Parts: sequence; structure tokens; C-alpha cells
Amino acid sequence: MYTMKIYLILTVKLLVFIAVNANRIQIQQNMIKLQPSNEDFDIKGCTISGDKLLFTDKRNKRIIIHNGAGNHIEDISLSSEPFDIVALDDESVAVSFVLTLTGKLIKRIPVGSEFDQIEYITTHGKNVYFSVFIPKNIVSINLNGSVQWQFQKNIFNQPRGITSDIHGNIFVTGFASHNVVVVENNGRDCSELLNKGSGLHYPTSIYFDKTKERLLVSNLNDGFAYLYNIVYG
Repeated sequence: MYTMKIYLILTVKLLVFIAVNANRIQIQQNMIKLQPSNEDFDIKGCTISGDKLLFTDKRNKRIIIHNGAGNHIEDISLSSEPFDIVALDDESVAVSFVLTLTGKLIKRIPVGSEFDQIEYITTHGKNVYFSVFIPKNIVSINLNGSVQWQFQKNIFNQPRGITSDIHGNIFVTGFASHNVVVVENNGRDCSELLNKGSGLHYPTSIYFDKTKERLLVSNLNDGFAYLYNIVYG
């Protein structure tokens, strides 16, 4: 795990309002064009720390930092390929790497052998949620590893990034279906929130900022990310 401190104070102006529970959703996107590098983009993770938007670019071994208005602030070069990233507070983030690093194992949560292709995980309360590449579903377990529910519908294909809001609703990116689906905390009801018409093209990473109720979504390799305010109807 890699920890860094960032001391930037930025102002963000958002243009997007989404009523998650409404059948009709009006979307105005705040599109962000990420700073290019020598190699093609390979965005694996994203997070929001204060008013900074951070993205892990695996192939280019860097963290890309933008503000909410889309302006590039800086890149942080890394010695290894980063995978996911999460905000610890407004001034620090933790980054996971593809390489195995030495650390202390706090607890091991067993999962069934049918879930051997877990992509991303998130938590809410005492539940853990993860996306499974095959058989293309979302799974909720408790801290003992007992399955609470499984969600598998044709509304998405190849689920990847996953995050949760303050109500326990789960947002997941459909990599091959080019969309974002929100699954309600009962594990049954769902709706498509964003799709290819919204600019999504192989979306991978997604992050919900519970403090300001903002949603950040990034595509894998075209250099575009999108930031939204979430308004519950």
C-alpha cells in the first residue's frame, strides 16, 4: 500500500444533477479530458480527495490529478504499476499495486470457489460487495463470507468498478455494455444510470463521494472521465 499527502485547495463547479430514483433522468455531463502521457491510457481506479480528482494510470505508472472543472493539476510518477486508489481523507490517498507488498493481514473473509474472478470491491456498513467477471454478477456478503444476495441481469455485461452511496445503493460499471447501473440495497431492483450515449466507452473505475454525494466515472483508455452530482428524488 502506498500513501501520499497532497496539499491542494481547489474549487469545483459541477454541472450534473441526477435523480437516481426517478424513471426519467436528465443528465448534463461535466466531462474531464485526462492529461495524456507517452503510452495509451490504462485507467484502473479513481477517487475524490477533497476537491481533487485522482486516477491511477497503470500502464504509465502514475497518478493523474485534476480538479472538478477538468483542469490538470499534476502527475505523480510511481515506481510500479498502480491498480486501485481510495481517499483516506481530504489530504491523503492509498494506492494498491499489482505487485504483492508486505503487510499485516487483519482478517480473511472466505468466499465460494464460484467467485474466483473478483474484479473490484466496496463496502457499506458490515457488508462487502464485489463484482465478478464470470459469471457477470454482483455479490453481497457479510464479514463472515455468507452470501446476502447475488445480482445477475442482462442490464450490464462484464461488471468492473463498484462503489456504494450513503444509502447502500451499489453503482457498478458495465465494461462491455458501456454503462453504469445502480442496484438498490435490496439486491433486486436496478436501473441504468448512464450509457454509451453519455460518453461511456469501456468504463472501468467508479467512485462515490459520500460527503458531497458526487459520482466519478472513468473510461479505460480514451482519456475521458465524468463527474456528477447525485440528487435523490
